[in-house]
Amino acid sequence: MGKQVAILVFISISSIRLPAQITDKPTADSSQTDTIKTEEAPIPLNTIEVMKQIVYKGDAEGRAYIKLLVGESGDVDQTGTITGPSVFYEEVKRVAVMLKFTPGKVNGYPVKVWVTVPFNFQLK
Repeated sequence: MGKQVAILVFISISSIRLPAQITDKPTADSSQTDTIKTEEAPIPLNTIEVMKQIVYKGDAEGRAYIKLLVGESGDVDQTGTITGPSVFYEEVKRVAVMLKFTPGKVNGYPVKVWVTVPFNFQLK
């Protein structure tokens, strides 16, 4: 009898960082970025569908976190760092880009926002 693996994905918006705002006036150091709060954080829309796409046949348990840049349309524009047990990295990165979100907003306008998403892997 084989082992069953339950994979739980809990979305938490634990760190929200926006790329620097572009203005008409150049700054002293244009490579600098700002961290500002969004008025509306991105909300995941398809967590259950993404959970169904996870294929993990190992026997490790744990939690991996991935940083994602959620674009103005709510799609994942870029993946960032992954932390946690490295055995989960490949699968987390593969399925994380399938996540869809409502866009983050500042002053009512959609903006790009970095979010941190945890993936929990538990044996059953």
